Amino acid sequence: MSVYCTIPNSVISIELWAFYNTGLTSIMIPNSVTNINRSFERCSNLISIDVDSNNMAYASEDGVLFNKSKTLLIRYPIGKTDTNYVIPDGVISIVINAFENCVGLTSVTIGNNVTNIGGWAFSGCSNLASVTIGNSVTTIGDFAFVNCISLISIIAYPTIPPVFAVDPFYGIPYTIPVYIPCFTYNSYRNASGWRSFTNFIIDGAVTPDTTFYNDTICYGSFYTDNNFTIPIYQAGTYYATLANTANCDSIICLTLAEYPQHTNYYSATICQGDVYNDSNFANLTQSGTYYHRIPYVNDCDSVIE
Repeated sequence: MSVYCTIPNSVISIELWAFYNTGLTSIMIPNSVTNINRSFERCSNLISIDVDSNNMAYASEDGVLFNKSKTLLIRYPIGKTDTNYVIPDGVISIVINAFENCVGLTSVTIGNNVTNIGGWAFSGCSNLASVTIGNSVTTIGDFAFVNCISLISIIAYPTIPPVFAVDPFYGIPYTIPVYIPCFTYNSYRNASGWRSFTNFIIDGAVTPDTTFYNDTICYGSFYTDNNFTIPIYQAGTYYATLANTANCDSIICLTLAEYPQHTNYYSATICQGDVYNDSNFANLTQSGTYYHRIPYVNDCDSVIE
């Protein structure tokens, strides 16, 4: 059953929780309204919030409520059946609770002009599986994605990790993949809150024209190849920038691991004047500590002491 509401043109303010938990399916905001204060919380059947085109404070696009200039996304109707939503390009801030309990959404793309994601903005979006965070986002509000229990991946475009105080991803497994741009691993790995995640992936989906590869060195040795000509002595993630045929930069991203050193220790005793021999050492005539390197797996040496 559709429940449609047209508000009289004499109304100037729709107060907090005015339609809380009602069966409202659509509403028309007249041109007289200048204030809307979280008026549609828990309206699970609401599919459209429309605004008179002459209203000077608010606007609507595809049933979603914005301020007049459409720089603030104020309320996405809880009952909308769309599964994917792309934040319009002009939006710079997502208001607190803007998408709260929108269980129909499975994927959200936050545009590159958005700088702020409000607190509790996507809380309770229990079917949201993937979120893409645009490259201009600098702050994420408290508990912005709390109870997004289906979230399985985060794609983060910002080269500087967005700042937050209270964990916006509270309750989400920190093992889910977080895709980040090249050159940002250390920033995300050390940033407050972000450091809790354990599965950062530097991916071409975030940084186009990037080549990724892995290699391994033996303990105590160094690594070089055609892209990295200066010896690398430690495991880690390394980058090289190359000019491609179109005279644009491309990025080489190397993840270098290190085989551990294997050392075996044992002792033996000889009588004065005797000579000691075994499969690792030959013709030892004096007491002391001796070392011997033998070939090991992966072309790495093993140390016998």
